[in-house]
Amino acid sequence: AALTVTNSVTLEADASKIEHTGATSFTISSSGTDSSVNIESVNVKDGVVTGLTALTTTALTAEAVTLGADVSTIEHTGATSFTISSSGTDGSVNIESMNVDAGVVTGVTALTTNAVTMGADASTIEHTGATSFTISSSGTDGSVSIESMNVKTGVVTGLTALTTTALTAEAVTMGADASKIEHTGATSFTISSSGTDSSVNIE
Repeated sequence: AALTVTNSVTLEADASKIEHTGATSFTISSSGTDSSVNIESVNVKDGVVTGLTALTTTALTAEAVTLGADVSTIEHTGATSFTISSSGTDGSVNIESMNVDAGVVTGVTALTTNAVTMGADASTIEHTGATSFTISSSGTDGSVSIESMNVKTGVVTGLTALTTTALTAEAVTMGADASKIEHTGATSFTISSSGTDSSVNIE
């Protein structure tokens, strides 16, 4: 069956509805010149929805979602979890310049956070840039702790042992009751001075 109305349909009841009870599908479309459909302030044309100020839904399938407000939010208010994922060939998700693929985040130029937790059995913080890598603190204490070791204004404390091929420092202070400098290499061990006096004092 079909209903053809020339101009408009007015529903005068306080609570009105248009209900489809058929088995297959329900379509609202326009074959006019503009070919769009208005639902209050929302306009639908060729699959593009405009004029939507808020959307509450349990699922959304779309090729693209554009948020035109000056300040926009995608908010999850459910009790369990909120997942953004891609099932495409590449399988990654882009958030501006940042890319997330199988738990790997790339394209981050700066990260501001209270804490970073790495749950893998073996984790790495790696710098691949061309210049330098700095870990610093601008807090009140101004120090950086790496496990029991503390670094503050170039002074390292809490170091119980140091294995290295080279060490450059203005001074090395060993605070343990019994301390030693040990060479385990195969060739030789040299203590020397390249200063103006060029001498070495041992006590």
